[in-house]
Amino acid sequence: MSGMGDIPGRRPLTDEPICAFNADCVVYGYTGSEAERYAEEWGIEFVPLEYTEGDANFDGKFTVADVVAVQGNILGKRDSGMVYWKAADMNSDGELDVFDLCELRQRLRNGI
Repeated sequence: MSGMGDIPGRRPLTDEPICAFNADCVVYGYTGSEAERYAEEWGIEFVPLEYTEGDANFDGKFTVADVVAVQGNILGKRDSGMVYWKAADMNSDGELDVFDLCELRQRLRNGI
């Protein structure tokens, strides 16, 4: 059985992987995302998109919902609402942890 995206003559499980895009393709995405990793792996130009700092649920604004999403993520809840963790990495240490959560809560309280 073949899928709609199959390339005739290719065996995806045994053939060497191939890039799905041509060399002049440009990938737009968020820093640290799978899009960036893919572009780097295949030597494709990557253009990072902007995001709102603290906007962990990626709805375009920083609100209490982002703090709740980060807290849920730290507690290991799969359905926390977290979409882009790097937006909530407030101390830029490459980890989302209680220190980031404290900073998010402080900024929310101060209206920053």
